[in-house]
Amino acid sequence: MHLSTDLTWQQLFDWLLQQWPERARIAGADEDEDELFCPECADDALLALVIENDRSIEEWSHWLAHELRSLTMQISFHAWKQIDERPHGDLNVSDYVLAYDSLPRENLPPAALEARDLQGFHDSIFTLWLQGRLLNLGQLPAAVLAIGRSGHGEDSRRDG
Repeated sequence: MHLSTDLTWQQLFDWLLQQWPERARIAGADEDEDELFCPECADDALLALVIENDRSIEEWSHWLAHELRSLTMQISFHAWKQIDERPHGDLNVSDYVLAYDSLPRENLPPAALEARDLQGFHDSIFTLWLQGRLLNLGQLPAAVLAIGRSGHGEDSRRDG
């Protein structure tokens, strides 16, 4: 599936669920299990929430978290682009937001104020929706970790 702004949020999330195990085959084989989290992963509040609430594995490796964060950012970009490209008034939402970005809220024309509000509402709703999906991954993190470890012999050492 090719990502586009025409996809529903669920289709974007399904793409993430498909890509994460596929990326694990490559990333898991190339990464050190004991590698510290990069600053971007360490500071990602949504990723921290997912890791904290996951019960499928004892400890997340950096590559596992980094790949999930990367995929999450990709689908978020496409979801946020959906609202930016949405027609609004004579333009689209992003045109209003960009044109009036430097003005204080009280000086905005009604259409620009609505566009800014639409963007904010969309962002909040999508973030909550995504959070709900990521907090219900079940055994997927453990399965993805196993796929990544099998790429460099971890499974055979653990089983033996």
